[in-house]
Amino acid sequence: MKANADGLVRKQDTLHFDDVPTAGSNNPVTSGGIHASLAQKQDKLTFDSAPTAGSSNPVTSGGVNAALANKQNALTFDNAPVADSNNVVTSGGVYSALQGKQNTLTFDNEPTAGSSNPVTSSGIHAALAGKQNDLTQVPTVESLLETDYLFLERDGKIYKIRASAVIIPSGDTGDVVETESGDTLLTEDGQEILIDTGWDYSDAVTTESGEQLLTEGNEILMID
Repeated sequence: MKANADGLVRKQDTLHFDDVPTAGSNNPVTSGGIHASLAQKQDKLTFDSAPTAGSSNPVTSGGVNAALANKQNALTFDNAPVADSNNVVTSGGVYSALQGKQNTLTFDNEPTAGSSNPVTSSGIHAALAGKQNDLTQVPTVESLLETDYLFLERDGKIYKIRASAVIIPSGDTGDVVETESGDTLLTEDGQEILIDTGWDYSDAVTTESGEQLLTEGNEILMID
């Protein structure tokens, strides 16, 4: 009896198996319970060191950080161009700003009738070079001599006329000034230029209304 008793002491008591892993339990777990529990756990993960197209692996924290470092931060938009601003401008803001600007100019190379384009500086210079200089730069004299010249305006043009060759008395009374072709000379307001024969000395040039024509220095214009 003693031998049998000693043999029983060395034997494992009947085991009780848990069907699933149980907190605080010293019982072994059945193979099925272990399998079912493992089936609910995450398999060993494989991490990508950087975001990779088509990969279902998670990315390491360092890889995510490095990828984000290369990306644009959230943008702040200005509604209009702002001096010293580093923000981008909305499309509407750019459009409105452009509406207030001058379109690309087309320049004419010379003054052109009916054109609304500006003219190049060289074009203006060339056009002015063909015009009559300011007549105030021309010396004036009190009396007309045969060698003197008159400057007359006709249809917007200035003509330089030699007195002895062009201005002659007209008719028997010599009271009208006309050109050699017989055209009566007119003042700017359309009055005929006459010779005032009422003077005892050299005849003075007057208008039809009797006003004496004066030189730039307010001296009476006389026929010598």
